[in-house]
Amino acid sequence: MNQKQFAKLLDLLPQTYEQIYGQSVEQRQAECPEQPTLRSYEELILFNLFFLKSAFSFDLLAFTTDIDDSTPNPIKILVYW
Repeated sequence: MNQKQFAKLLDLLPQTYEQIYGQSVEQRQAECPEQPTLRSYEELILFNLFFLKSAFSFDLLAFTTDIDDSTPNPIKILVYW
C-alpha cells in the first residue's frame, strides 16, 4: 500500500466508522473508562493492516501491540480501543 492509498483509506474511515457506531472515535473514547490503546483513525488503520499482513493469533497480536490478550476478536479491539 502506498501513501496515496493510505490517505484514501484515512479519508473514508471517519465517515464509515460513524455510520457503523453512530459516533466518532473521539466521542467513543470520551466514554471509555480507561485510556484507549488506539487513539486515532490512522492508528486503527495501521493496526488492522498489521493484523491482516502478519496473520498473528490474537494472543501474539495482543503481546506485540500491548493490548489486553483477553480481547477475543479484532472487532472488539476496534470498538473499545
